[in-house]
Amino acid sequence: MKYSEGDYVVHPGQGVCQVVGVEKRTAVVGASADDPGHEETILEYKLSPLTGAGIRIHFPVSKEGDLRDIISPEAARDLIRQAPSLKPDGFDKQQSWTIRDHFMECLREGDTRETMRVAKTVREHMEQAARTGRKPRECYSSVYQAAHSRLLDELSISLKVSRERIGMLLEECYASAADCRVGLA
Repeated sequence: MKYSEGDYVVHPGQGVCQVVGVEKRTAVVGASADDPGHEETILEYKLSPLTGAGIRIHFPVSKEGDLRDIISPEAARDLIRQAPSLKPDGFDKQQSWTIRDHFMECLREGDTRETMRVAKTVREHMEQAARTGRKPRECYSSVYQAAHSRLLDELSISLKVSRERIGMLLEECYASAADCRVGLA
């Protein structure tokens, strides 16, 4: 087992979670209309998403490769510094469902840099709409919220500072044309 109780991990669908335990469970596998299957003992991580009050996820230890580690503090500071120069995602489709699916897939499969790229890209689309007097597409708002929340969670855990402080740093970095100077130890 790679993770222990108390560790933080990034779940592909739920974002940052804390491992709150590991437990064994018996499950019937291989069952079909012709076969009753057989019992197997499965070892599972019990995960608690930071943004899902009261939610518990049972995640098979055998699939722990689908979880990823929290970004290191050094890599987190570098990523924040480089945020202004991070190139936006070039995806440019017109259908809202296609846009949302594309960016949510990037969040599920990507690392922290890709999450920041998604947040920055959809934020730019929303700002461009506002500058031209249009209402931003709802799909951009929901994707931005998901990406931004994941960034706040992961960077605050990595750097051991509040989500609010990370939010202020990100706002400064998104708006800046130059590299951000991260005043974090």
